[in-house]
Amino acid sequence: MFGLILSSTTTIFLMIERGFATCYSQTYEHGYKSSGVAIGVCQIFCSLILMASVFHEYDFDAPHYYCSSISVTFPLWVIIPEVLIIVLQIAARIINRCLLGLNKRIRARSVSATLSNRYQLEANMRNIRLLQSFTLCDLIFVFTCFTLSAPVHYYSSEMERPTYHALVEVVNFVPLYSVVMPLYLWVFQKKHRDTVTNTLHASLTTSSDHYFNVLNQQLSIAIVGEGVIGCSTALQVAQELPNCKITVFYDRPFEKTCSFGPAGLFRIDDEANRDYGKETFAWFAHLHRTEKGDATGVKLVSGHIQSDSKERLEQQQRAYGDIVYNFRFLENREIADLFPNPSKYCVHYTAFASEGNKYVPYLKSQCCSKGVQFKQQKVENWRELAKEGYDVIVNCAGLDGGKLAGDDDSVYPIRGVVLDVEAHWHKHFNYKDFITFTIPKEKSVVIGSVKQDNRWDLDITDIDRKDILERYLALHPAMREPKILGEWSGLRPARKSIRIEKQVKRCEETGKTFTVVHHYGHGGNGFTLGWGTAIEATRLVKSAVLNNNSKL
Repeated sequence: MFGLILSSTTTIFLMIERGFATCYSQTYEHGYKSSGVAIGVCQIFCSLILMASVFHEYDFDAPHYYCSSISVTFPLWVIIPEVLIIVLQIAARIINRCLLGLNKRIRARSVSATLSNRYQLEANMRNIRLLQSFTLCDLIFVFTCFTLSAPVHYYSSEMERPTYHALVEVVNFVPLYSVVMPLYLWVFQKKHRDTVTNTLHASLTTSSDHYFNVLNQQLSIAIVGEGVIGCSTALQVAQELPNCKITVFYDRPFEKTCSFGPAGLFRIDDEANRDYGKETFAWFAHLHRTEKGDATGVKLVSGHIQSDSKERLEQQQRAYGDIVYNFRFLENREIADLFPNPSKYCVHYTAFASEGNKYVPYLKSQCCSKGVQFKQQKVENWRELAKEGYDVIVNCAGLDGGKLAGDDDSVYPIRGVVLDVEAHWHKHFNYKDFITFTIPKEKSVVIGSVKQDNRWDLDITDIDRKDILERYLALHPAMREPKILGEWSGLRPARKSIRIEKQVKRCEETGKTFTVVHHYGHGGNGFTLGWGTAIEATRLVKSAVLNNNSKL
């Protein structure tokens, strides 16, 4: 009987102990170990009082059966303790619900707590959930058992002893409860363990891209430069990191940048950059297959490059001959038929051209559709953006790239000038030694050019016009007296090699660590190489974001 009463009061004292563990979760594991012993003593004392109430009229000297031992002159001495036990069970149930909510609130506020304390909070939550099932099961048993036994005890004085003993044995199903309760708790624990296992398994099979997107959703990226390099980079970063906040900074109208005027014929100057060119060519092929050329500015054109130096043309063959279509050296008969004043050697190939005044706006529109913001603001150095809190800064500033970097004075301008003329009948590009050329555009033909290193002036002079036209007319007299529709000059951002590099820096004003990715120095190959180099720059941006999140 004492064991039944003791077990029936267990739930309320367990809830009291869990109350201490929840309210003092930061220090409970170190400073409140003795509280468990004190609570256990109180439980035993309380059970003894209830036991004394039931057996206070028992004559221990006379032999009695179990049932007769709880048969008293005044039955309420048995019924009242049973009612008190039911009340304690209900109170334990209420306390359990309160502790469950309190523990959740404490856990939500303790994200910065020590690992030990956070582990204890989770263990406490698990114990409270287990006790929730235990208190429910115990309440049902106690309520059922005592509700059935109360009438038996109340009317015991009016029953025959054998009848009373038999009824007490019927309503007393403690042995059955001792089997059902452990089985119930085992099933609950197994169900909880299976839930955790399934959740963990689902987490492990979730795509790594999902975690990456969740981690990078609060990061901000600044890209300096709105030209073909900046927009190519912004679009790829937006595709790879769709949850990042991306802002492109520019300091002048697009029409005044060196990306506005080029006809963008695919041609690689330096063999070392052929892999970048190969990636760009594949991108142009994709646009040519899937998008309208009047929207993208990308079209397929064929033509020729003449030179008296076979070595220069062979270098072109090594650089991109296996990337473009139909690259080959012309035979002497073909050269003589095609050109009035031919060079000794000539190559033919078919490739894509990307008109700057259409291709770059197309990239920009794609960026905007992915949430990229564009902001007109002159950025003198990366510290300005660091103080604004950007996590990654991408330097696509072209001719100002070295200045923005602060550690590079090797960038220099190559001045170029082109004339837009009306010649709708001219359908093929025509080059001689890479300076004198024509490239068909959608509504005009570009005649160029000049390549003047370290010239910063943009004004187009009569000397420029005369030089360009005389050189090309000597190559192709049929272009005489062209109707000039417009003219354009730009400064190509040249460097010995393209800079694609990542640097980790620290903002002195805020103490925040951030990353600068440099991506500039394409010279006259920005349209040919820009998409390919942007792939590499984006890879560095992703690694910076991943490194940033690993610190978090």
